Amino acid sequence: MSAPKLLIKEDGLYVENPESEAEFIAELRNILNEIGVASFNETDYVKNSKTAEDNPVLLSKSLPTRLDAKIFFFLAIEDPTKVIATIIPPRSGKRLSKADVLLKLDELGYDGVSPDLSSIDKALDRQKTEELTYSFTVGSRILPEIEVEVESDNMEASIIIKPEKEKNHLFEEDIYFALKNSGVVRGHQKDIILDIIKKQECYELRVVARGASPVSGDDGEILYHFDAVNEIHGPQMDEKGKADHHNLGVYKDVEEGAILCEVSPPSKGLPGYDVLGGELPAEPGKVIDLPVGQNTKPKPNKSNVLIAAISGIPKLSSGKVIIDPVLNIQGDVGTSTGDVEFKGPINISGTIQDGFKVVAKGDVIINESCNSATIESEGDVILKYGIRSDEGAFIKAGGDVHAAFLEGVTVEAGGNVIIQDYIYHSHITAGKAVEVIGKKGYISGGKIVAHQPVLAKRLGSPAVPRTEIELISSKHSNAKLAEPDQIKLDKFIEDLNETISTIERVEEKLEGREDTKGDEEVVETNEEENEEKSSDEKSENDPGLKTKEESSSGILEKLNKDKKEILRNIRIIDPDYIEPGLVSSLFVAILGTVHSNVLVSIDGIKLKVNNEFIDVKFVRRQDKIAMEGIDSQDFENFIANK
Repeated sequence: MSAPKLLIKEDGLYVENPESEAEFIAELRNILNEIGVASFNETDYVKNSKTAEDNPVLLSKSLPTRLDAKIFFFLAIEDPTKVIATIIPPRSGKRLSKADVLLKLDELGYDGVSPDLSSIDKALDRQKTEELTYSFTVGSRILPEIEVEVESDNMEASIIIKPEKEKNHLFEEDIYFALKNSGVVRGHQKDIILDIIKKQECYELRVVARGASPVSGDDGEILYHFDAVNEIHGPQMDEKGKADHHNLGVYKDVEEGAILCEVSPPSKGLPGYDVLGGELPAEPGKVIDLPVGQNTKPKPNKSNVLIAAISGIPKLSSGKVIIDPVLNIQGDVGTSTGDVEFKGPINISGTIQDGFKVVAKGDVIINESCNSATIESEGDVILKYGIRSDEGAFIKAGGDVHAAFLEGVTVEAGGNVIIQDYIYHSHITAGKAVEVIGKKGYISGGKIVAHQPVLAKRLGSPAVPRTEIELISSKHSNAKLAEPDQIKLDKFIEDLNETISTIERVEEKLEGREDTKGDEEVVETNEEENEEKSSDEKSENDPGLKTKEESSSGILEKLNKDKKEILRNIRIIDPDYIEPGLVSSLFVAILGTVHSNVLVSIDGIKLKVNNEFIDVKFVRRQDKIAMEGIDSQDFENFIANK
């Protein structure tokens, strides 16, 4: 540690050789106290001294108030053989004498100095007139003999001080001067140098300068915006301390355009240096490619950002980010997954455990049987086996529902419900047909509501109190027509009924070859077309004359044209309208036994079955439900044409 060297400028008091060590600061504070400077901020000084880089550091904007002259010594930076003194001139009082200077030299360890007495005298004499701080050469000294060794790779430099007959005081400047003369300009180990100065000896090689190896740059890095490592998600605890196993958030899908990951550029690294000042270049980090995989793409105008090209589940596969449009769950949906919600299809290799829920915008496929599960899909629901529930399972599908069996299940399907073996004690609502046509093929208990035919091989059971089948055509299920349309529809239907009634009477007369006299009273026609001439004006041999039969046929043809036109107008308002007298397109076909305690309803017309029947078809004919026989070929045709 060197002694503090003060410098007075017009704007304040500075230290020329700032250091932040505690001993240096303590000595500096003593000097400042001696010269009467009290406004010394140690915190600011330490902060400024660490960034000074050999520049003077301001100590105080207040100049010394003491009148006594003060003197400080330091070695010349370029030539430490020369000892320089700095004097703060007194404004009054006792001035420094030559003895003061020489004694101070000895006190501070400059005992090996050969003083230049003439220079000292001249400098001291300036105290009479000088007002500003000034410096002068006190004398010269003999440098300690310091040997410097530099390693072959220039990464370390060591020193050793050779013993001398007369031991000279060792200063920091001596070591730095020796290093500089050997070309060592970087990597000075200040703590080791200060230790050598403190001990005033170094008779074995000590490393006093070290180079710095270059630091390679960091590789580019991928920042994922999804769970790329399949973290384990545990249940959250509610305020009562109960674990919530439903909202685990294991499967998180993304929308099209969502950011999946970003790639940061590599860093250049930090260059190194050797003790001679040579630069050692750093190896830059590696560029990491954007992990573009299936159904992903770079974001437009941002080539380092990866986005989803479709909606689905993001995954890391063989180092690439992909979007799987289908959520494939290996195993069960349950305590390990929580409830599952996905904006696409879901394929479950296991089951859905009791009480858990699956919601999907696409199809849901389940490969094992389930019990009390909830399934909601905007597409189809396909169960490889089925659901047997005592606590009320629920299925809601925008499309079809396929299963081997349903027991104790509530189903709401926008399409067909197609079951292989049986439906037992379930409540089924289908937007289209219901089929149970497998080996067992029975519907027993519960209620079936459908908008297209119901087909099964057995209906009802002696062991259950009631099995209900309700068929509803579109015209019964649609919202009520607006009042003007309803008025028009009612009028068209009234006209249609009258026309049909007239057609029936005309057909009866034609079948009996009865006299058509009075036909003009049945339907209003053109007088010229309906005018009948008296028999004495007609001749059987006159080919231009019409018979009564031909006249009735013409009227019938006109009535049928009117009927078609009325039906066309009706169906503009109600496309699903069924012509009176025709069989409804809705029916229940059972190729097997229909047990008692079965209730069949078609568009509000009901029939309670109190006896057993075999191979029958239930169909509505006007205001009643009729039972008709069927055979296996009929049944196959129903399946093919439903």
